[in-house]
Amino acid sequence: MKRILAIPLLIFAVTLHAFSQTPDEKAPPSLKANKGKAAQAAQNQLPAGWAAAGSRPRDYEMGLDTTEKHGGKAGAFIRLRRYLFRSDGFGALEQIIKADNYRGRRVRLSAYVKTEEVEEYAGVWMRVNGEGRILGYDNMSNRPITGTTDWQKYEVVLDVPETSTTIAFGILLRGAGRAWADDFRLEAVGQEVPTTNRLPPGGIEQKAGPVKDYPREPVNLDFENIPAPQAPGP
Repeated sequence: MKRILAIPLLIFAVTLHAFSQTPDEKAPPSLKANKGKAAQAAQNQLPAGWAAAGSRPRDYEMGLDTTEKHGGKAGAFIRLRRYLFRSDGFGALEQIIKADNYRGRRVRLSAYVKTEEVEEYAGVWMRVNGEGRILGYDNMSNRPITGTTDWQKYEVVLDVPETSTTIAFGILLRGAGRAWADDFRLEAVGQEVPTTNRLPPGGIEQKAGPVKDYPREPVNLDFENIPAPQAPGP
């Protein structure tokens, strides 16, 4: 009979077997070290199709996590850097798409989120942009995810006016703690679904940013597009 003691670390979970060894434990130390380097390098990469954003993105670490996930092979994580006790801003994983396929429709963004010791808040967020205006926005600041929570589904719903240019969305974290996200979904819904928009009618002004050729549809919403690990160095 085996007893397994799981000790969660910042990125991976180390499993100790009391009475037997796994194949990796039987491997030579050099091979185990190389496997560890390759896995850590993969997790330190941003998920394909996603970017680091927020008011203080450098205060936060973001990447793939193959241990903590809602489904499939991986999820995404964001956490305050270990050497920081606090941050004056927030970090976010972000994806931006063109609004073309969603104009004139009501759109719902959903995702599964898990948190650990979040002191301020985490949340799913979405922003609808126009020319020089933010037309819709919700970051769940009025219903924040705090503390330690298991995987739960969260939703934000916004209208996409005909004047919309892009839609941005993702997961954010403000302050200490860790948050994981997985299985995002972006879909059009009927008018019977209420919006969660936090902005006044007509939106608010924003400084126009550079024009970029964003994709028309989101990608890698389930974080299953995992880069192949590169051979570790000496």
